[in-house]
Amino acid sequence: MKKQLLLLLVALVALTITLTSCEGWLDPAWPSFNPDGIEEEENVEEKIYPSVGLEYKLLTDDVTGEEYYMIVGIGNCDDTHIRIPETYHGIPITHIGVGAFMNEKSITEVTFTQNIKSIGDLAFAGTSITKFEIPDSVEMVSGDAIATSPVKEIVIGKNCVLAPMALARSTALETITVHEENKNYEVVDGVLYGINLTEDGEVERVLIQ
Repeated sequence: MKKQLLLLLVALVALTITLTSCEGWLDPAWPSFNPDGIEEEENVEEKIYPSVGLEYKLLTDDVTGEEYYMIVGIGNCDDTHIRIPETYHGIPITHIGVGAFMNEKSITEVTFTQNIKSIGDLAFAGTSITKFEIPDSVEMVSGDAIATSPVKEIVIGKNCVLAPMALARSTALETITVHEENKNYEVVDGVLYGINLTEDGEVERVLIQ
């Protein structure tokens, strides 16, 4: 009996020595719990992908002959935050068509690329967007583009021109910001004015919103 206990004790000591010597070898395969490591993993920036499944129409510029795509509908895209892609099949997406996202209540946000040149009539009318930021690349926003949507804040890029009725039914607007290099508009006490120069060279303000 004593001999068996002695052998068991020797075996336990040998096992302890073996595990201790292998500790460095086991570390890479079995890392210890590390809260700092987990925090770093959580802070890794998530890659944002453009929306897929949108509906497009291929068009050709009458002047330059260059091809471009216009978004004409939401297609089978189910994103609540629409992120407009830069290209489709390698061809630039430059226009948002008439009523492209109209009455899509699930849409709460939209992000444009610097390829977009125009936003058509009623393009985002009736959506649930609350902030509408027009990039500097956009040259024209057509009538009722965000009509009846709960847009509280709009940012107008430096090259943007608004059609006469572009904001006509945007009744939820609270904040309007105009790029400092956009000479077509001015915000005074929260009111948006169009800027015209008279024949005498004087500045004339026209109430817009």
